[in-house]
Amino acid sequence: MVIQFRGTPIRRGPTSEEKMHLINHIMFDQHCNLCEARVYCAEMICTCLDTWIFEYGLSWEQAYPKGRKKRQPSPEPEKYYPPLWFGKQARGPWNGSNPHPFRNEPRNRSGYDKLNSCWEIFWKNVKYIGKKHFIEKRSKYEGKIEGNPACYWSEVNATDLATVLARSEEGWVYQDNWREDEGWYPSNKLPESAFHVV
Repeated sequence: MVIQFRGTPIRRGPTSEEKMHLINHIMFDQHCNLCEARVYCAEMICTCLDTWIFEYGLSWEQAYPKGRKKRQPSPEPEKYYPPLWFGKQARGPWNGSNPHPFRNEPRNRSGYDKLNSCWEIFWKNVKYIGKKHFIEKRSKYEGKIEGNPACYWSEVNATDLATVLARSEEGWVYQDNWREDEGWYPSNKLPESAFHVV
C-alpha cells in the first residue's frame, strides 16, 4: 500500500488581473525580464504569463525580476594633445643652444606605409589636416609639385609638425628623449621644455 501526502502548494501563477498588469509592464519596457525576450507588439509577447510561477505571499511586482543592468559604455581613450612650443623653440634657428625638438625622433618606423621619418609623414599628410589646427599658414607647407616639399625642414614650425604627426599617426605621442643628448649640450644650457595645453 502506497501513501502519498499532499502538502499545501507553495508556488502559484499570476491571477488574471496580475497577468494584465504584467502584460502592460512588459509592453511598456519592450522587454521581458523573465526570458530576456524583446517584445515590440502584443503578437510578439512571450509565454511567460502562463508558465511563470512564484511563491505564495508575494505579489507579482515583488517576484518579477528587476530590469537588466544597463551596459556601461566603454570609456573612450583620452584625447592626446601634442605639446606647444613658443618662440625660438618653435621656429628656430636650430643650433647647439636651441636643439630641434624632434632631433631624437626615431628615423626608421615599421608599419603599413613604411615611412622612414617624421618628415616623410609630415609632408605626406599636411594637406589632409584642417587649416585651423596650424600655427603657421598651411599653404606655407603645401607643395605645388606632388612629392616636393614646399619649404625647407628648418622653416617648419615644431608645433605644426607635432600636430600633423598626432593627427595622422594613430597612437603617436611626443617623447623628448633628452637622455640621448647627454654630453651634447653645452654646459648648463638645457633646452626649453614644451607645454601641454589642454
